[in-house]
Amino acid sequence: MVLLHVMLEVLAERRGNFCVAHLNHGIRAASRSEYAGVRQLCKGEGVRFFGSEVDIPILHKTVYRGKSLEDAARIERRRFLKRAAEAWGANFIVTAHQRDDLLETFMMRLMRGSGLSGYDCLKAIEPPFLRPLLPFWKADLIRYAGNCRIAYYEDHTNQDNQYLRNRIRNELIPFLSSRFGKNLPHVLVRDQEQLSSASQMMEELLEPFVRGAVFSEKAVCFSWNALKERSDAFLSELFVRSCKRWRGHTYGIESVKMTQAIGRLRLAGSFALPFRHDLWFFREYDRCGFTSEKPERIDYEDRFRRPPAEGSWENPDYPLHFRTHGGRRITLTAERGLKPEAIDYLEGERWTALLDEDKMRFPLILRAPRPGDRFRPLGMREDKKITRFCTDQKISIKDRSELLLLINQKSDIIWCIGIRIADTVKITRDTRRVLRVKCQFEPEKGIEGRERSIPQFFD
Repeated sequence: MVLLHVMLEVLAERRGNFCVAHLNHGIRAASRSEYAGVRQLCKGEGVRFFGSEVDIPILHKTVYRGKSLEDAARIERRRFLKRAAEAWGANFIVTAHQRDDLLETFMMRLMRGSGLSGYDCLKAIEPPFLRPLLPFWKADLIRYAGNCRIAYYEDHTNQDNQYLRNRIRNELIPFLSSRFGKNLPHVLVRDQEQLSSASQMMEELLEPFVRGAVFSEKAVCFSWNALKERSDAFLSELFVRSCKRWRGHTYGIESVKMTQAIGRLRLAGSFALPFRHDLWFFREYDRCGFTSEKPERIDYEDRFRRPPAEGSWENPDYPLHFRTHGGRRITLTAERGLKPEAIDYLEGERWTALLDEDKMRFPLILRAPRPGDRFRPLGMREDKKITRFCTDQKISIKDRSELLLLINQKSDIIWCIGIRIADTVKITRDTRRVLRVKCQFEPEKGIEGRERSIPQFFD
């Protein structure tokens, strides 16, 4: 009410230039009468009113499961204010946050270990939000309301100490003020402002690295090789700020978990570390960052325990139709008796293999990898385990789940499909006939192929 009074006083002749937006959260019984009171006041003052009602307790149990009631109310409130601003065509959203709100938010984040970027909160100008009452304490605004005879509403839930913010407001701050001086709240806010300045300076220094991140709807990713020489403090600030830019907030990011994630980054191997139900920190080879979905991890031992799916290709004159465990349909076709001199070996394609036909023994077997599988990749002199080969080629965990092998009659792996043929069936100067094998499958995201440009011909 104080903010509306100030707006009416300052913009007395321009009341058509702003509107009032009020959301009834449905948490308190009195909120409906307060909603009606604000609407009636706006009508009397000739100010456009935008109002809406939601049932936050119901949304908290359904849409926002896992979040606090306060978080659910905050998210819905911000969405409503932005919708109202868009409908009105407003450039700014002016809120009534005051200095007590700033101190309480700072103390909450301090207790949760939000880091430097988390302490940079509730700025007076943070487009599209403006907070003109931020320099004033609640006591100052109450005195102003009394002097100007402004009626205002008291939220009785502010006395409910089951919420952290209320415990800070009603218990912690009064205790600190009584033991360490009444001026302590002013000192704490001054410290917050200094930390906010340091955070803004850090923001400018980190901006080139943030711009180098890859942002998508479900993740924000970095190249670990480009960052691994940086300090833990640098990485912590970079990851937190990038996540904030991606999600719009830093809920769930605590300093202890961030320290654990960075420590794990320093070790070898892929991993996924949960921060909350909808936020994971991960590393997969060179990629690292935050994702909103639990990274898919393939349990190969479980996969190998399942009945092996394999297809037998008896006659290359007819196609082989094969369906994987996941239901994916794959077709292999072959062209026999091709002359080596008639083939352009540099026009290779990842789903086509050029093989020495005289070294082939049908029937061929098409199947998924099994524990202990080995083959000699093209260009190598020694055999290598399939798992090791995939690691060296940086084939992702998810993509390995789609991997298929073509096996010779002698149980020799002749083609790691889509990646590389075996050296044992390569085309040489002594090759008389070439077998061209093509793999076709239903449209779907498949293996991220490597070594696509390697010609399948060696002297």
